[in-house]
Amino acid sequence: MQEVKFTSLSIDNSVFKSYKYNFEDGFLKYLNQFKISQIEFILPHVIWGEIKSHLIAETVEAARKINDLIDNVISKNYFPNLKEQDFKLNRYLSHQTEYIALNRLNEFKKNTGLKLINEKDNLDI
Repeated sequence: MQEVKFTSLSIDNSVFKSYKYNFEDGFLKYLNQFKISQIEFILPHVIWGEIKSHLIAETVEAARKINDLIDNVISKNYFPNLKEQDFKLNRYLSHQTEYIALNRLNEFKKNTGLKLINEKDNLDI
């Protein structure tokens, strides 16, 4: 049997999505091992763009749901001792959702040693 040596690893956006873009725990965090590995962790720019757009969209949607919940709690006065200013931190963060998502993604790239490849330069048809 011939030994096969791998020099690189790439995964699809569907893997990131199935792990809910949780870079800080679980399977996606294990990819950090490739930063010091002989195996290169690579992604085509098109996949990176998919991951980025999905992560931003899901983060923005989560912030919208939080704000809707806050608005509902305030408008219905469920907690009369809490005022809108008690939710100020959440409101502040919701305005920075894209920035937060991009920071998480860039940290993942740094922590894994991920290299982005231009698929056009590596395509031979």
